[in-house]
Amino acid sequence: TKKEEGNTAFKAGQLDQAFALYSEALNIDPLNKSTNSKLYFNRATVLSKQKKLEESMSDCNKAIELDPTYAKAYLRRAKSYMDTEQYEEAVRDYETLYKMDKTNREYRNLLQDAKLELRKSKRKDYYKILGVERTANDEE
Repeated sequence: TKKEEGNTAFKAGQLDQAFALYSEALNIDPLNKSTNSKLYFNRATVLSKQKKLEESMSDCNKAIELDPTYAKAYLRRAKSYMDTEQYEEAVRDYETLYKMDKTNREYRNLLQDAKLELRKSKRKDYYKILGVERTANDEE
């Protein structure tokens, strides 16, 4: 199948080819929500590896629309939110994951990390405001 071909290309590090194959597979059966959710997630993973985080999040959104219980898509999107410093959105996704599986220690830890980053991001960074490095001395 196109999906399997995409997986093979992905494992071989052929990201552009994997993306194209997953995209082709999405056209095969537009009504198959389960498979298409996985295909969007796979494309999101490719995009994430290519550092195209906004596009990756967009494909995660589509995967989650098709399958609101797809934990991997929430994880991928939350990581992209963290990498783009969108901490409130990351916290929201990690909370969703934690509600899905309260016994998952990883989800709890990721949620705590995201909450910490969110709190830190709300602090005023006087170094940034003054335009100096954190290692600056009094004269600078």
